[in-house]
Amino acid sequence: MIQKSLLALLLTAALSAPLLLSSCGSPADDPSAGQTTARGTEATETDNMEEPMNRPIRYDPETFMQPFWKGDTVYHEAVTVIRTRDGKAEAPLFYKSGVKILDVYDMTLCTRYVEGVDYYYEDGMLKLTENTRCPFYEEEEYYPRAAGDSAFVMNDGVHHTVYEALNDMGGKQLAVTYTHTDRYDGYRPSCKAELLPQTIAKLESKQPLKIVFYGDSITVGYGSSGMIPSPPSLPDYPTLFSGMLIREYRAPVTWVNTAVGGTGIEWGIQNVNERVIAEQPDLVVLAFGMNDGGVSDAAYWTARLKLLIDKIRTALPSCEFLLVSTMWANPEAKGWNKMQPSFEKEMLKLESEGIAVAQVTSLHESIMQGKTRAGVTGEPILGYVDTTGNNVNHPNDFFTRLYAQTLFAAVAEGYS
Repeated sequence: MIQKSLLALLLTAALSAPLLLSSCGSPADDPSAGQTTARGTEATETDNMEEPMNRPIRYDPETFMQPFWKGDTVYHEAVTVIRTRDGKAEAPLFYKSGVKILDVYDMTLCTRYVEGVDYYYEDGMLKLTENTRCPFYEEEEYYPRAAGDSAFVMNDGVHHTVYEALNDMGGKQLAVTYTHTDRYDGYRPSCKAELLPQTIAKLESKQPLKIVFYGDSITVGYGSSGMIPSPPSLPDYPTLFSGMLIREYRAPVTWVNTAVGGTGIEWGIQNVNERVIAEQPDLVVLAFGMNDGGVSDAAYWTARLKLLIDKIRTALPSCEFLLVSTMWANPEAKGWNKMQPSFEKEMLKLESEGIAVAQVTSLHESIMQGKTRAGVTGEPILGYVDTTGNNVNHPNDFFTRLYAQTLFAAVAEGYS
């Protein structure tokens, strides 16, 4: 369990200024730099071509917490290229119209690639050149012939899909920054501040606010680069969210992360006294669901969630709750994406004064639909691969940021 009171004080200052998230060595020293070292000489001999940059990326909150669904600029959207056996190497961007690529980096944000040399954009797709230095999966890597410790059987019972146990899919993903002219038409996270009056009152009056984050491995931070660890060392979404509260409200926010990987709602009920009630929080962020996909139905699961809330409220009558619906598990991996997508609809029935729902499930579905791609047999599939760190049930840096954005949208007027 992680106490964040000191970090909260540091973030008050740090999030007011540009934040350095990367720590990159030279390509020769950094294995995450991919093929840059091997083809560096070739790149410098091309006329009017920028050198690949191997230096840290500086973020400010307006960059990495810019709502994905607002504005005309997308920062570091994750893109995963799977090169087919016939040599086709491309992957979709979420937005398609009026696209102007500003930067393409590896996911460590240490190595910048060159348009026209490593990649180009065409018809909604980021496409890699024949001699690209960008990282990518070969089709037989992403869809291996056999299951095992590094692959799962797919829903058709015949094919397999890769499992990155170390949450390091970022080693084969790209971070694309671009402008566009499209209008976002997916689920847009909404502000629910009116359901959390005591939390908002404390923030606005600069009173101390203590948050407990209670959930599974996603809330622990698995999938974010800070947990791997790897550049750019993006923090878990509880830290991003809490830091934005400090920055927005200039309030003394502290938080404790008592989440444990591999847990579900029953574990949450059994351990609530020592992991939530003992901390005496003002706001509890409850984020279970990923590991509960095998429950009988969504109504039963939500009834257990309600029991968990009631146990906390009995001990802490003034406590408020932000419930987080989970991201999807990989819909291609057999047996993983079961009941989880149906939980959110039932969770919304719990909304009342003191209880709000941050709808990550709905946002995730919209993002995956916008990044639909061809599957192993050519059929269209949801773009799950661009949102995950392990290809099964953890987010990558890109979707960790969207988790935090969804939570912040729920409490901050004007953000959504």
